[in-house]
Amino acid sequence: MTNEEKRYPEVGELVLIEIVKILPYGAFCKILDYNGLEAFLHISEISSGWIKNIHEHVDEGKKYVAKVSKVNLEKMLFDVSLKKVTDQEKKEKNEEIKKENRAKKIISMICSGKNLDSEQIFSKISNDYHKIHHFIEDVINDKKALLKKQYPQELLDEIEKVMLASEEKKVVIISKIFHIIGKGNKGILNVKNLFSSLLTKYSNELQIKYLGSPRYLFIVKSNDHKTANKILSDITNLLLNDKHHYLVKPEAEQK
Repeated sequence: MTNEEKRYPEVGELVLIEIVKILPYGAFCKILDYNGLEAFLHISEISSGWIKNIHEHVDEGKKYVAKVSKVNLEKMLFDVSLKKVTDQEKKEKNEEIKKENRAKKIISMICSGKNLDSEQIFSKISNDYHKIHHFIEDVINDKKALLKKQYPQELLDEIEKVMLASEEKKVVIISKIFHIIGKGNKGILNVKNLFSSLLTKYSNELQIKYLGSPRYLFIVKSNDHKTANKILSDITNLLLNDKHHYLVKPEAEQK
């Protein structure tokens, strides 16, 4: 989505705000995602509980993840809420902020190394994109289209090189211990066949280590947390659902 199409926030959108001025009934803030667009945070939208002193909950100059609760484009009024933001949404927004800051850092580094005008480059990107990291994603997915938009070839080539190198280095490792006992006369053979089947299916991602009967350590490696967790979840469900051939119990994690 271009910057022109995304000039103002929408209701329900997660944004990063900075508190500018605190009043007894709320706080004025600026939405950093939209060039400091002014918004208002009502005291009732700060916390689910009763607030005796607003200064105990928000501080001037501090940044918070908020959710846009009201938009009036005719009067140019925007309200935001802190209490409507879930922990998961806050985590996702913070990840997006990290991604955006990294994208800016990459472009600044390349411009410096290639003697490109970083101010001009960022201005051009901002005209085409609401988020800098969306531009980075397009470099990977559709570099030819960006060349037609007159982005410097050396900039795009270097971004592609940096991002691909980064993906190659990124490895996520998660693990889980299972107690597994095969049932019946062919119990041991069934367990061996199970492991063989899993290692074939996940040949690049899975390792199984024997820790002493009946404990087995399952190690999953992937390029991202989502894929690694999905693989381990699928394996766990497969093990727990086949009660005819195996007795399976995940080992409780140490706290």
